[in-house]
Amino acid sequence: MDAVLGTDTAHHFEYLSKFENRTSAGMSPDQLEKKEDVLLVITYFVKCADMSNSSRPAALNRMWVDRVMSEFFDQGDLEREKSFDVTMFYDRQKPNIPKCQTGFIDFLVRPMYLKLVNFTQHPAAKRTLDLLEENYLFWKATLEQNALATTLAGPSTAPFKSHLAPVRICALDVATDLYLLFFFL
Repeated sequence: MDAVLGTDTAHHFEYLSKFENRTSAGMSPDQLEKKEDVLLVITYFVKCADMSNSSRPAALNRMWVDRVMSEFFDQGDLEREKSFDVTMFYDRQKPNIPKCQTGFIDFLVRPMYLKLVNFTQHPAAKRTLDLLEENYLFWKATLEQNALATTLAGPSTAPFKSHLAPVRICALDVATDLYLLFFFL
C-alpha cells in the first residue's frame, strides 16, 4: 500500500531525498536487511515504473505522451468549464507538449533514474536511462523547432486533438516494470 501511495507526485522529492540519504549511508541491493530499506526500495522502484513512459522506446513514449496529455487536456477543459484557472500544460487551446515533456524529464524523471542506475548498477537500468535521454533529445529538438516555427509564422491556434484509441495496457510494459521492480529483491 505504501509503495502505491509513494507514486503521488506531491511527495516525489521527499522520496528522492530519502532514497539518496539511504544510498549515501551505504544502502545497496546486496544489503537490504532493514524492513524500512526494503519498503523504500520497493516504493522507489514503483515510482520509477509509474513514471516510466519517458524511458520507453520512442514509439511507446509518443503513444503514452499523447494519452497522458489527452487526460491533462480533459482536466483543463473541466477547469475552464468551472471558471477555474487552467493548470499549466492542461490547456488544449495552448498546447506545449514538448515543453511539458522536457520539464517532466528534467525535474522529475532524470534525477530519479540517475539514482536508480547508481543504486542498481544494472545494464537494464542503464538502458532505461539511455532511452530517457533519446526521448529527451527528441522533445528538446521538437521544442526548438516549434519555437522557430512560432517565430516565423506566429503561434498556432489549433487545439490539441488526440488521435489514439483508449488506453490498453501493454503486457510487455508491465512485465518489464515488474522485472525491474523485483530483480534486485
